[in-house]
Amino acid sequence: MDMRFLHHLPSEAIEELADDYEKQARELRRRARNMRQKEQDRRERERVHNARDEALKMVVDMIEHERKSLDAAFHAVAQFSGIPALTLEFDFNALMKKRDRRGKLARDAAVMGLMRAGLNNMEIAGRLPMHPNTVSNIKKKVMNP
Repeated sequence: MDMRFLHHLPSEAIEELADDYEKQARELRRRARNMRQKEQDRRERERVHNARDEALKMVVDMIEHERKSLDAAFHAVAQFSGIPALTLEFDFNALMKKRDRRGKLARDAAVMGLMRAGLNNMEIAGRLPMHPNTVSNIKKKVMNP
């Protein structure tokens, strides 16, 4: 920065300019810290979200392929992932209630996996948090697209 113009200013004005620049520099540093913190928070939220998604996939896989009950799957995945079983149960129930395509596909896959394992509607409804009529409707929808 060219400082030659300062030679014509009184020392009080130069001091005032220096104070203003210091205030601006502090404000810029504060904003930079806030931006870094927001980015770190975003990355952490994304990491936690991805970990919980993977844990839910493991729960669905255990229900479908290993024929585990929902509670047994929650506890096994909780032990493996470090995510509390109650959190997994909450996330799973929220996933089951979602009306979006991904939630429906996971729910339908769990129902069809249990159906292939030979369970009837009442048994499937007992393992998954849904009514037997919902199980029946899912079967009809999947069998007759």
